[in-house]
Amino acid sequence: MKAEDLKPDKILRGPIFPEPVQIIVCIPMGDAVELIAKGLNTSLVYEPILTSDQLATLETTPETEPFDGDPLRFRLAVEAMRLALAFEYDPYFSLSIARVDPLPHQLEAVYQYFMALRRIRFLLADDPGAGKTIMAGLLLKSTTAPRWGACPPIVRQGRRQNHARQKKESCPT
Repeated sequence: MKAEDLKPDKILRGPIFPEPVQIIVCIPMGDAVELIAKGLNTSLVYEPILTSDQLATLETTPETEPFDGDPLRFRLAVEAMRLALAFEYDPYFSLSIARVDPLPHQLEAVYQYFMALRRIRFLLADDPGAGKTIMAGLLLKSTTAPRWGACPPIVRQGRRQNHARQKKESCPT
């Protein structure tokens, strides 16, 4: 790095400074340069006099930021921000990204009863085929509470059958 490259507001990194610093003023002093810089982490002011050998050990930020980031990660970050803000503008946003077509009674249950309460404490029970799984899915997509869980009866029935089968197999005949 040369003394001509040192301009105010540039960020310097190197073994001379314990943290990245932002240049405030650069004063030429013959072969050396007096640098007044502020630490980015601690806001401490550094005033070293640097020789050309010491300047060679420093790195600076580029004039323009490079656009060499991963485009898939950028798109993922933008999508995450969009989803985080979407519920503020559209309370039915979870419907637009769901792969199901809920029925009117399911929408009414989720959005007019469940979501209207500060604390959601419900036992979701209805006739077979009434769409309890869809209602639970809509509720899970609409809330930010991480402690939700749904266990359909078929799972409990399967566990009971496996337990009975294992018990039967372990008994000597």
